[in-house]
Amino acid sequence: MKRLFGLSFVLLCIVIMLTGCGEGLETPEEAVTTALNAMKNADRSTMVQYFGEENVRTEEEDLLLEGKEMRDILYKNIVFKTLSSEIKGNTAVVKTEITNIDMKVVVADYVVEGLEAVLTSAFSDKQINEAAIAKQAEKILLDKMKNATDRKRHTVEIKLTRIQGDWKIDIDDALLNAIYGGLYDVLE
Repeated sequence: MKRLFGLSFVLLCIVIMLTGCGEGLETPEEAVTTALNAMKNADRSTMVQYFGEENVRTEEEDLLLEGKEMRDILYKNIVFKTLSSEIKGNTAVVKTEITNIDMKVVVADYVVEGLEAVLTSAFSDKQINEAAIAKQAEKILLDKMKNATDRKRHTVEIKLTRIQGDWKIDIDDALLNAIYGGLYDVLE
């Protein structure tokens, strides 16, 4: 009887351990969802967890570098849906549809309006102030981004690597292009 009880107790412990080990392990789809939501919500610590410290600007860098407001507009407008995933050992690929502001349309509108503003300044009687023109150009671009209605949808294969049990996202140009609404396509 003691032997049966001891064996039952050991089996129960093994079952609890095995079921406990499966819980809490994040799937690649969950990792992508959490990472992209962190980006949308400007949650830097969570972004670092999935994208790596070297790929996420610090608050101090944001203060020193231009473009924070533009990046925040793009992050806020991300809409995404995971479509499928495939795991092979410690790597995974999550096919994801990412929609954001269509930066091709924004840049085209910006160039037209920005060029008009520069030409107006150049042919006015006032002395050209490069800093004022740069500020005006930034304002035009921000306004175009804030008021953008056209969206660009990209389907990307987000690659992940499992490191010490946690999924890390491998950032590539296709992912960045999708996140930034096709901006990489515009700049090519």
